Amino acid sequence: MLSLMKTEGDKSGDSSSFSNLPDEMVLLILREVIDLKTLCLFKLVCKRFNQIVLHVDTIFLNVPLIENLSSDSNTLDESSDSFLSCFKSLLSFKGLKSLHIELPPSVNDDENGFFFKWKFILGEKIDFFVFHSPNSVCDTKENVQDEEEDDLVLATQKRIIAIRCVVNALFRRKILLATIDTFPLLEKISITDSGKRGRVSHSGEKVVELRNGLSSHPETLNKVHSRLSRCYVPLLELPVSGYVMKGVTLILLERTNLGNDKNDSSMKSDDHYDNFMSNYDDDSVFEDNEEAAYSEAVMEIFKKHRGRIKRL
Repeated sequence: MLSLMKTEGDKSGDSSSFSNLPDEMVLLILREVIDLKTLCLFKLVCKRFNQIVLHVDTIFLNVPLIENLSSDSNTLDESSDSFLSCFKSLLSFKGLKSLHIELPPSVNDDENGFFFKWKFILGEKIDFFVFHSPNSVCDTKENVQDEEEDDLVLATQKRIIAIRCVVNALFRRKILLATIDTFPLLEKISITDSGKRGRVSHSGEKVVELRNGLSSHPETLNKVHSRLSRCYVPLLELPVSGYVMKGVTLILLERTNLGNDKNDSSMKSDDHYDNFMSNYDDDSVFEDNEEAAYSEAVMEIFKKHRGRIKRL
């Protein structure tokens, strides 16, 4: 553990319940707080607390409303003043190892009638965005076997929603890369929204790979070539979670380096899909049972319904 400086003659701000505790014990207590706003308030208590709080290495950051969401701007401050303000509050936590950022809901009111989730997976050479939306979800005990045919109106609406989610995902990608570049000890990062619609997250070796790519070849992380595919499955059974999804739409976006032909035109479709499944399976930590079911559905589509996937 890092040594913590004990400041003599600075107990005027300490509460009686903390003043007699050793610094290590106070740090253990503060590590249970994790909320950035609360931790910043603890910093104001006294000089001793300010020094101890900075050694907290796991933080939860709740971001207020984002005024100007954009995936095209080159810096974070061009996209959102509110996020930049929150991000600056993190900079004093030099030993940050784990960060969970929760953004405002990523959907509009007119999109709340749809079931959907999305995930964005970053790589040094290729990124994957997957959007998954069933028309309905049933329990297998209901013995639902009726298939739902593809509907042009619904397909168009879901494609529009998917595009909006892509913009949101690219903004989160920018946040993730900036955070990894800023905090050299960071081992785990997850960026979600309060509506639990989408997630961008990486940990362990994936974080190391992205950090190395930023330091050695930052231009390789600028994906400019896209490959878009769509799949529709009338009826999808999920043996693990026990659900049946009807009218399932899946949209897959792959973003690769412009000059990296090996990862695009010369690669067979099956190679693309195997690459996706490998990366998707590596990121198999779920927030809840609902996300686990959606992830199972994505894997089932790529295992059993790969022939339905059509490039757009």
